[in-house]
Amino acid sequence: MAGRHNAVFQRQMLELIGLEQGIFCHQGHLANKFFFSSARQAKHLDTYVTSKACRIIDMCVKKSMLGAMNAHLPRPRGSKELWLNAAYDLLISDGIDAVKVMPLAKSLNLTRTGFYWFFKDIAELHAAMIEMWENKNTGTLVDRCDRGASNICEALFNLMDCWLNPVLFDAPLDLAIRNWARNDAELQYRVNEADRQRIASVSNMFARHGFSPEQAEVRGMTVIYTQIGYISMEIKEDVADRYARVQQYVELFAGVRPSGCDVEKFLLRQQALA
Repeated sequence: MAGRHNAVFQRQMLELIGLEQGIFCHQGHLANKFFFSSARQAKHLDTYVTSKACRIIDMCVKKSMLGAMNAHLPRPRGSKELWLNAAYDLLISDGIDAVKVMPLAKSLNLTRTGFYWFFKDIAELHAAMIEMWENKNTGTLVDRCDRGASNICEALFNLMDCWLNPVLFDAPLDLAIRNWARNDAELQYRVNEADRQRIASVSNMFARHGFSPEQAEVRGMTVIYTQIGYISMEIKEDVADRYARVQQYVELFAGVRPSGCDVEKFLLRQQALA
């Protein structure tokens, strides 16, 4: 790299020497063309042209040296999180087929080589996206099911927080992953495993609150499949209507009406998260 910059610098210096010679030739031409009343005027012209040439040469040399110095500065590469977030945005908006290195680099205003500082290839980026989905959605859902609760209605309200708070559960990401899995058998297997893990967690939650294994399993499946339907159909609801319906869903899933205390606790929690 340094040799290439030296060659460029030498070429530019030769060009500048030619420029200087041309200016001095021009000086001679002016001296022959015009009659100077005194040697002093001719000397002033010589000083002016020489000074002008030196300033031009000095400016160009400094510019060349600055360019060579900047060429050695590291180019911005972003970060792993930055590339992953950009891939997430493309996955949500345009699907997995749009998640490619060049479109990602363009969206970040970075060079494509920056991508390879953080990921070996596009397959490694895909794996990171899937891991992000598993950790955020399935991991959070399992955590909410495992939270302590005095009764099944309180436990269900803890779980319902996932469907109402995108920080806890990313519904658009869940849908994008499921759409991606339609054309990827290995990913479809992982989606199926995630659904089994989610159903098992919800079923265990029911079982801890006195439901038989059969009832717990069916109720767990009902909860998860209902939410998958919500996600797949991309249902949009008014927030107040959704909060009111959540109470009805809890009663339907639990088979008992939630107490006023449980409802109030749930609503206060949503207000705090809003």
